[in-house]
Amino acid sequence: MTLRVFLLEDERLWQQGVGQLLATVPGVELVGMANDAEDGWIQCQALMPDVVLLDWNVKGLYTGDWLGQKLLDAGHASDCLAMVSGADPAMLPPIPYRLIPKPQLGRLLVPYLEGCIASKT
Repeated sequence: MTLRVFLLEDERLWQQGVGQLLATVPGVELVGMANDAEDGWIQCQALMPDVVLLDWNVKGLYTGDWLGQKLLDAGHASDCLAMVSGADPAMLPPIPYRLIPKPQLGRLLVPYLEGCIASKT
């Protein structure tokens, strides 16, 4: 069982760091990455990832939350979406999926993904 993960992130350093972290998790494959939400939407429709990690503030006209809402509207399960944000959580509007603060990403992402793997088996 492989958990297919897609990452929406416009900062190259975060892309590399998350990619390296995902490579250490057995059963997880990074299947795609986008710098902006519109491209992320197109790629997610084609790739059909199991989990989508969304950066809140990305380049382009739309936010990671826009992509999250599009995915929910298309039937993607909310427990397989996670907002990864460096913003103060109190400053973000309510979101119907998991929030993983960037400062805690190293500690919270792997258990979150392991939970996603367990729920798929």
